Amino acid sequence: MELNPDDSEYHRWLGRGYGEEADRKHSFSLAGRVRQQFEAAVRLGPANIAARRDLLQFYLEAPWIVGGGNDKAHQQVNAIAAVDSTAGRFARAAYLMHRNDVSQAAIEYRAAVSARPANLEWYFEAAEFFEKQGDAGGLRAALAGAASVDSTDPRLLYFRGITDVVAGVELSDAESLLQRYLAVPVRSDRPSRSSTHEWLGQLYERLGRVADAESEYRISMALDPDHKSPRERLRRLAVHGESRP
Repeated sequence: MELNPDDSEYHRWLGRGYGEEADRKHSFSLAGRVRQQFEAAVRLGPANIAARRDLLQFYLEAPWIVGGGNDKAHQQVNAIAAVDSTAGRFARAAYLMHRNDVSQAAIEYRAAVSARPANLEWYFEAAEFFEKQGDAGGLRAALAGAASVDSTDPRLLYFRGITDVVAGVELSDAESLLQRYLAVPVRSDRPSRSSTHEWLGQLYERLGRVADAESEYRISMALDPDHKSPRERLRRLAVHGESRP
């Protein structure tokens, strides 16, 4: 982006850059710079919803010592809703999810998706939430909205595949969709290959293909050693005497 210190988006992307560096280095001083840049982005562009969402996420995730806090986050939710009511619902849902109020977050996401916004990313945000909840109905609604905006987005392969796994239907189609998604180039804004292999493992469990399920879970673990879920699923297979030693 062209250097323009008076531009809201300039400060938002600078804050994101600092954020990536802060995560790598686990640096509080860099985290402080993230906050400063996001706050500058909001100050320069009060109606910049993307900047307010980034600042909201910072306030939710950062410790108080570098400026995080739920009260500040809630203020951003209200500010976003004042700019755009549907964007406000997505922001409120994210806030509620962070507070572990899953049932109310689901209500907000369903209402927000039903409003049919034009922002593709919001649909995938909702899809990620419903994926974690194992909610096939919520997934279908979010994917219908996403497809109405861009029916060619490769993330639809992944989410359609996992929707069938969650629902326990069309499992052969689900396998094909997930295998096709594995051929999609990796990007940080797309579901990971580790998650895709874990879902293939769950699919094979449903089909009774235990050895294949075990193999997929091991691949998932190898791709992301910090991801606990496939390890737990593999352990469960072993406990039930279904997995090879």
